[in-house]
Amino acid sequence: MDNHTLLSSFGKWVSPINVEKLMEQITETGQDRYTKKFTTHKYIKLLLLSHLEEVESLHAMSDTLFDDDIQQELDLESISVSQLSRKHRAVDSNLLATIFYQLVDQIRHKQPSRTVMPVKIIDSSTIPLNLTNHPWATFRKTKGGVKLHLRLVFMENGTSYPEYATITPANEHDRNQLEVLVDDKEATYVFDRGYMDYERIDRMTDDGYFFVSRLKKNSITRTKGNRLRLITNRFDLEASEISDMYRSRWTIELFFKWLKQHVKIKQFYGQSETAIVNQIFAALIVYCLHVLIQLKTQSKRTVLQISRFLKARPWKDCRHWLLRIRGIP
Repeated sequence: MDNHTLLSSFGKWVSPINVEKLMEQITETGQDRYTKKFTTHKYIKLLLLSHLEEVESLHAMSDTLFDDDIQQELDLESISVSQLSRKHRAVDSNLLATIFYQLVDQIRHKQPSRTVMPVKIIDSSTIPLNLTNHPWATFRKTKGGVKLHLRLVFMENGTSYPEYATITPANEHDRNQLEVLVDDKEATYVFDRGYMDYERIDRMTDDGYFFVSRLKKNSITRTKGNRLRLITNRFDLEASEISDMYRSRWTIELFFKWLKQHVKIKQFYGQSETAIVNQIFAALIVYCLHVLIQLKTQSKRTVLQISRFLKARPWKDCRHWLLRIRGIP
């Protein structure tokens, strides 16, 4: 990236993205074979900026290029809505997925040494889609949608980050994804009873995986009071510790809420499956970039505060943004 990019707050924010590896992947896939102006790299930066600024539509995205700073950042004076639409449905989703997992790896390596076994929370969120515009996403007779299955790492300092994501049709049952999302024997997995399948749970225990979950309703004998009945194979922990671990599951609910409120995940720029998947992975990338800045600066600011400070001065000298994140006036 050029000097302007490196000195701006936006440039600093996107700097963890490995551009060299991205360009190699673009070349290998032939993604830009016939492209001269609006390259895939420029598209990804514009897509991330649009998520950050919560740009409402492709028309609004095209209009952002009236800004001189954005023109300089992207080395692009203008782009039509039709060009944006074609690019949005043509870019290989594996490119954005690869960026996401590279950022996850960076977050993992920037965490301090753990003193306890990590907690990994599993859940899903259905993202509704209009069947008229998205006929491929049939969910029910009159409804469409996709489902984002997510594994979230709950860090010791109380923050969290998405570690693994997969996107399926909305009618995919959660428990079918359990074996996909469980792959670390040095962690405790927390999930709701929607994932409960006793045969799979037995296999998890036999294979050496740890879990905490809630018993199914049909497994509970009626009792007085509102008791939380959990099932686990962490027999080394006290009941209060198990309860606290399960309650951390609400972190993923807050994460889904953050995605739907603060990035473009409820309204989509395209109608194809590729366009939808690209936009979801872009939202996850935005969150990971915020977490990386939070870790690098050892900031106590929330992800939302970091995002607001960045939106307030994306093209100014990044040093002022970093000082604000650190809490230095």
